[in-house]
Amino acid sequence: MAKAKILIVEDEGIIAKDMKRRLAKLEYDVPDIALSGEEAIKKAREIQPDLVLMDIMLKGDMDGIEAADIIRVSCDIPIIFLTAFLDEALLRRAKITEPYGYVLKPFDERELHINIEMALYKYKAERELRLSAKVFENAMDGIMITDEKGTILSINNAFTKMTGYTPEEAIGKNPRILKSGRHDTEFYKSFWNDLITKGKWEGEIWNRRKNGEIYPEWSLISVVKDNHGNTTHYIDVIRDITERIKYEEKIKYQAYHDTLTGLPNRLLFYDRLSVALSNEKRGKGILAVIFLDIDGFKPVNDTFGHDTGDILLQSITKRLINCIRQGDTVARIGGDEFTLILPQITQKEEVDEIARRLIDTLKEFYLINKHKLYITASIGISFYPDDGEDMQTLMKKADIAMYSAKDKGKNNYQFYAG
Repeated sequence: MAKAKILIVEDEGIIAKDMKRRLAKLEYDVPDIALSGEEAIKKAREIQPDLVLMDIMLKGDMDGIEAADIIRVSCDIPIIFLTAFLDEALLRRAKITEPYGYVLKPFDERELHINIEMALYKYKAERELRLSAKVFENAMDGIMITDEKGTILSINNAFTKMTGYTPEEAIGKNPRILKSGRHDTEFYKSFWNDLITKGKWEGEIWNRRKNGEIYPEWSLISVVKDNHGNTTHYIDVIRDITERIKYEEKIKYQAYHDTLTGLPNRLLFYDRLSVALSNEKRGKGILAVIFLDIDGFKPVNDTFGHDTGDILLQSITKRLINCIRQGDTVARIGGDEFTLILPQITQKEEVDEIARRLIDTLKEFYLINKHKLYITASIGISFYPDDGEDMQTLMKKADIAMYSAKDKGKNNYQFYAG
């Protein structure tokens, strides 16, 4: 461990040398001695000692208190004053420099040693506290500290930026000011159980900003206990995960939706069909599956290009959505292939009406890039439970019915006929 460097500032040479000898005996490093206030400032800046032993009464234009004040501000070095006497006026002046101790001359070696060690320890502790405070204030994550009852004692800048609450608005309040209302009693029961049994809780929680906006955050709450095991504080480190949630939702959306049209893709279609079938089985209802293939799409794509073809598919999508009921599903499962789920059918005539509407709507011309484009649709329809009770059977029979529509000249719809 490196020896502490101590700069002696003393204009009495004999006293200074004796002090240096004693400090060396105590295993301190004394790189130099300054004889005046001006010299003390210069050597403090050059040497950057760990501590300055400063005589208050120095010869020249600058006494020890003036020199100490400049060293404190410009170098941030702890100072212990040396003095033969200390009256009230001098003490008031000396206090302004925030000294780390006073040693009266003639000094006792043991007393000097204790003062130096206490000063070095105090300075180190203060630096660590200042560093911790700096980290606290400049942390990217929001930090909230409460007492054992949950009263907010301190927050940092990131917390204010995240929640909108300033220290004046938050300190003294309970974290319930952030409560969103999105979590039930079971959530908080599990939350407190972890805090009590594990000493921490970590997870996703939805809170409310000062402006009323509800947002997701990742929270790590730690319990602080004293030497007797009693809870004294809670420290909550929070991170706004709004962008992460949005990204995850985007990825999930892309995984289950067609990129071009925004319609459910094959995966989501089968998932919805599975749910719809389960519901109909419980309610003993009727469900229709429609397989729709666009007639004449390939010639349009080949003649006018893929960009025009993409716009046409998007236009077709809008018309399909306008033709179905609320609660129905339309999906794109291939290039020009679409599928539909029509749940909760009370009578098959409802499907007949929707199929006619699809045929009539899709065959109307499309004006794209100043071109009038025409397509038609061939539609096949199967019913649960008459044509099958599982997804594969219903899809296969709707597909067969669609090819039957094509065989009958296209631009029509057909029910499965086994």
